[in-house]
Amino acid sequence: MQRKWLIPLVVCILLVVAWCLRWEQGPTQTENELQIIHLKDRWTGQAWISTYGRKRYILYSGEQNPVPTQNDISFRKSQILGSPEKVQEIQAIEQKIEFYNQEITAHEEGHREYERLVTEKVKRDFVPIYGRPLFNAQVFDISIDEALKSGEYNDEIPRDILEHHWFWSSAKENLGTADNELANLPLNQSLEARSQAELELEAWAWQERKIATGIWVGLFILSLLTMGLFSRNNFKKPTLSDTGSPYRE
Repeated sequence: MQRKWLIPLVVCILLVVAWCLRWEQGPTQTENELQIIHLKDRWTGQAWISTYGRKRYILYSGEQNPVPTQNDISFRKSQILGSPEKVQEIQAIEQKIEFYNQEITAHEEGHREYERLVTEKVKRDFVPIYGRPLFNAQVFDISIDEALKSGEYNDEIPRDILEHHWFWSSAKENLGTADNELANLPLNQSLEARSQAELELEAWAWQERKIATGIWVGLFILSLLTMGLFSRNNFKKPTLSDTGSPYRE
């Protein structure tokens, strides 16, 4: 076959046509000064957007970003939420809650004794207003609460009782924080998982795009080299051995 170079030439032409037909342009969306063009990469099937214009103080001139489908995001999100890391995160908070409950139970008696002693000292220093029993009762309760929060009688409380109260109060506060953290964890994990899924899918889309482009470039260069090699072998000048000697009998 004298024209083998035609095969790689046809391949090169097909590759150029495939390059020209790679992108399918969809609708154009306009938001104030921003223009968003929806695209689809026929090679990978990935949807993209190309942005032009200005949004606040940011100028866009053809920046492209992949747009993962909601099904892909939901699937990847479910995988992330079911990962061992997320399960361990829940277990860690539950272990903290269990520890704080044990601390509260261990120091409960000492804390109750602290409250009793503070109540006695408030009663000792309380000066009632005669003729106002209901008002005096309300003020007395408020005085006890303020005394417990401010710790104004701590100097008169035995050290061991005071330590029990401190440990109980710290565990009680930490328990409330852990309970809120556990209550809000499903929502926080869902938001974090969705954000992570979107970032991963966008990164994979860029990687697929680069791989597809790299394959195209490799095939195109290989076709050019093959065509050049075949052309050289086909059109090289004949030698004397091919035509025979000019001096014949």
